Amino acid sequence: MLWDGVQIQGESIPTGVATEPVYLNVTYGNPSQLSQGFPKNCTLGELKLMLGELTPIDPENLKLCQLVTKDDTTSAVPFSPIDEGKTLEELRLKDGDNLIAEDTKETSSSVAKDSLLKKSNKLILEVENRCQDYSAMDAYPVTTVEIDRETRVSDLKAVIISAFTISSVPGGGRLRVEDSNLGLRPPLHEEQDVVTAGLKSGQHVVIQPGSPPLTDQMTLTFTPGSPSDDLQDLEIMVKKSCTVQQCMEEMVQKAGFSGDNWHLRKTNWCGEAGEILDDVASSLEQCDIKDGDHLLLEEGRVPPKGYLQLPVYFLKTNKDRNEGMLSWIATGISGEAKLK
Repeated sequence: MLWDGVQIQGESIPTGVATEPVYLNVTYGNPSQLSQGFPKNCTLGELKLMLGELTPIDPENLKLCQLVTKDDTTSAVPFSPIDEGKTLEELRLKDGDNLIAEDTKETSSSVAKDSLLKKSNKLILEVENRCQDYSAMDAYPVTTVEIDRETRVSDLKAVIISAFTISSVPGGGRLRVEDSNLGLRPPLHEEQDVVTAGLKSGQHVVIQPGSPPLTDQMTLTFTPGSPSDDLQDLEIMVKKSCTVQQCMEEMVQKAGFSGDNWHLRKTNWCGEAGEILDDVASSLEQCDIKDGDHLLLEEGRVPPKGYLQLPVYFLKTNKDRNEGMLSWIATGISGEAKLK
């Protein structure tokens, strides 16, 4: 390669924001795929000419479609003739978008489309087996499974059990997503399909002993006692219709506490203390408690209905501050006198 500071091999190289490349994945043929950057100021017609040189398809017979996912359904949307003169930027194409190049003269050109659509409707998950004691090993066994987006969580569990050739799982086994920041998420409801359950390609799924939640159940975590006690957070599975009082009693029992001098408090997204659940007769659903929420089990009984809970603040006056300062000075002088 010869560069004179302006040209490379005697050709000028376009520079500037207008010519920034858009990295596109193009599937064509039987099928084949190429991934390459194209200037975002080039038109769709110019893109087809470039693809005519990169693929065996004649530009005159080349039909382009874009792979679009909407409402969990992926489809190939063809570009219209009006789009021929629009730039990639005007078409809002971005890095990583998938295009399909079809040869209108070839009857087998739909193979590329069918293959890509089939692949796009799949989820590839990394799964980990925590059903057995692998304390002697450095890590739990991990493998990869590929499933359809319509697969139910119960069927996914069966695929995972088969992949690891697990003979039996205490409690039937349950699945959780492990997040790199939030750790293990709540067990998945098995009656849902994997998309409704929130699963996405590339996620890490763990199978572990235990019963999965039923349709009318939710999983909650809670901090028992004061955070200063440094007790480990606990997990509980309760019915969505159970009252705050019933939930609190189960948490008290789970934590090994006793008595009824307790109350529950919500937390915000980062675990900080929120509002107290003072209507103990309301259901968890009525209090907007959702699957996976974290609560605080705190000491102190909530006032009965008809009573108000008012915060009281002690306000120090200037007189209090002056007296406190004089007392501190007097104590210091007295201490020095004793040393002498």
